[in-house]
Amino acid sequence: MKMPRNATGIKNIKDMTLDTLISWILSLAYFIIFICLFVVLLARLVVIWVVIAFSPLLVLGFVMGDKFKITDSFGEVKIFKEFFMPVFISFPIVIGHVMLIA
Repeated sequence: MKMPRNATGIKNIKDMTLDTLISWILSLAYFIIFICLFVVLLARLVVIWVVIAFSPLLVLGFVMGDKFKITDSFGEVKIFKEFFMPVFISFPIVIGHVMLIA
């Protein structure tokens, strides 16, 4: 059964079914990505809370130097990574979204 061509370019029921299936698959992929993003950012929140709770010990470790070795387990790189994780995670998601829209 032929349907008239509309603004979306769907000519028949087969095209409409295929477009719907692809839309569902992409929506499911985005849903899974955002659930994973939620879990990662929740874990990040816990790590930041722990770092903030132990920040007086970090300052003491920086001030005392070799006498107080707590700074080896909490590195500056890990704290930097935790604070900027949303930027690192959201950049590929934004690029993918722009590529899908274009």
